[in-house]
Amino acid sequence: MAARETTDGVNWAGFVLIGGFVIFSVGAIIGFVAPSLRDAPWEGDLAAIAGNPAAYRWANGLILASGIVTALGLASLNVRFADRSRSWASMGLVAFGFAAVFLALDRILSMEVTTWAVSQSQETALVVFDAFDQFDDGLSGLFYFTGFASLGLYGIALTQTKLARGSGWLFVGVGLLGIGLAIVDGVIKGMIFLGTLGLALATWRLGQPPKPDTQTNTPTP
Repeated sequence: MAARETTDGVNWAGFVLIGGFVIFSVGAIIGFVAPSLRDAPWEGDLAAIAGNPAAYRWANGLILASGIVTALGLASLNVRFADRSRSWASMGLVAFGFAAVFLALDRILSMEVTTWAVSQSQETALVVFDAFDQFDDGLSGLFYFTGFASLGLYGIALTQTKLARGSGWLFVGVGLLGIGLAIVDGVIKGMIFLGTLGLALATWRLGQPPKPDTQTNTPTP
């Protein structure tokens, strides 16, 4: 049996994964609504950052934190798998660990490089921003590939349980579709965190596997 089919205690992993999605959502909302384009000196992304650099830092900082929180949630989730399903879940955790690292690098560099650039002359800012934008595309691509691969691997783990077998194949499909869309630049970061939210809900009923019996039989004289 791949996982015990009853709920065992509080599903902390689910709550942490939901928390990661909420943190990401707050950061994304700040990024969309806080910058003021009206009084900014330039157009486009540079204008938004120059108009409200504090909001830009908050948005990126929260998105960075959401990756770390989600990785912790997935690490807690892995104890709810056993045998072969845990092996697949462990590979999924490693994949998302890389995704969290790529996301952190992307956001840290974005905060430091871009906010410095907007304080320079317009010509310098545009050159730096364009160069960083190309580098950022590479980090984002690595994040998408490892993030969606993680969802697919967790999906394979779920196919080996009775309570979540159907949703497991759904996650396998989402992972493959997400990788395909990432190749054609048709995804956003929120899709991965929406996937981890779905993973929290899909695994909610999976209890922790029973611990092995550590008692030993003492020989009778």
